[in-house]
Amino acid sequence: MFPPWVIFSYIATSSAFVSALDFSKVNLTARMMNSDKHFRTSLWPFAMIETIIGKISGSSRSRSALATGYLLFDLTIMIGIPLAIAGILGGLLSSQDMIFIAIVVFLVPLEEFHRGLERIGDNNA
Repeated sequence: MFPPWVIFSYIATSSAFVSALDFSKVNLTARMMNSDKHFRTSLWPFAMIETIIGKISGSSRSRSALATGYLLFDLTIMIGIPLAIAGILGGLLSSQDMIFIAIVVFLVPLEEFHRGLERIGDNNA
């Protein structure tokens, strides 16, 4: 049997991979212009990644570059930061607890992404 932190890390990695592919399908910056405040707020970090990668790559939209950027951001949010916080707290919360909390918190922008696309009438994602 695998320890819980391995299972949660696998779930976090799988969720990060799927969300990175989802986010890279659409132009988030353009979608955010025509959306409500809640949608814009929840997706702001991903739009910033899109802008930064666009400036670095010099191309308008490279899906593989965007997916890689989103994946690295997602893994940092769902695994890197929780492990760092668990280390700083020194046993107050275990790493598996922190990864679980990060997964739950991370699902909010992913769900808002899909709801926001439905609200603005985009059926491509």
